Amino acid sequence: MQDIPFKNDKEKLSYIIRDILLKKNKELEIKLGFQSNVVSEILNKNSNRTLQKYHIYAILFLYNLPQELFNSSSLNSRKKVKLFLENNQPNKTMLIHHIHIENLEKLIGTWYAYHYPDSLITRLKLHNSLESGISYVYEEVITVNQDFNIVSNLHGVGKLHIHSHQSNIIFENKDTKDIIEYTFDNDQINNYQFDFIKLSKMKHSKRKILNVGFFSKKSLNENEAQVLLGEDVSKMQFKIDLDFIERLSAYNEIKDF
Repeated sequence: MQDIPFKNDKEKLSYIIRDILLKKNKELEIKLGFQSNVVSEILNKNSNRTLQKYHIYAILFLYNLPQELFNSSSLNSRKKVKLFLENNQPNKTMLIHHIHIENLEKLIGTWYAYHYPDSLITRLKLHNSLESGISYVYEEVITVNQDFNIVSNLHGVGKLHIHSHQSNIIFENKDTKDIIEYTFDNDQINNYQFDFIKLSKMKHSKRKILNVGFFSKKSLNENEAQVLLGEDVSKMQFKIDLDFIERLSAYNEIKDF
């Protein structure tokens, strides 16, 4: 195959982004905060827009690419750049960034989270009040934004953290400063509903509790949500054993003594 030299840095950058990394303009817009016309113009060799150094360094940093790609005058053709990246490939980092963007795009929008209330008394009160229109199941409205920020009608503003196989949403209670965390599997997010594990502390208590629940792309009524959750709350909820906490405290007292 005949080697093709680059006429300028814009051609080189476009080749790296589109032909080697196989990236779309939308990804750069989201991750770098560039406007769509800016991304199109800096990657278009026929555009009159000047490619600035900060454009190059921002993209190199994003995909963990060596600055040598643009600092070395010897890397002036397609074959040379491709060979250089094959011998200095940041594949793992590139793959992780790709996974992040793909999963973020699937999650952007409004979701409805359902699980049982933490307190037995609360559940009994809600259960006895079903006829008055009060739900036996908690519903939380969560909006995922393209900057990885999360807005919840119950917990305020949180953050989405996407990892290779699992992701989590983390909120901090503005009053107690306790952490509220939802964890879910990335391979489930294509579904209309998918499960999560929520770890938090019970209201008015320091007792930790784990709730199993699910996210839904549409709002459900209490009967629909309860059918999916099941009627056995004990299978969907785990509270840390207080005897266990007391044993730890007693052991610490002995060690201190």
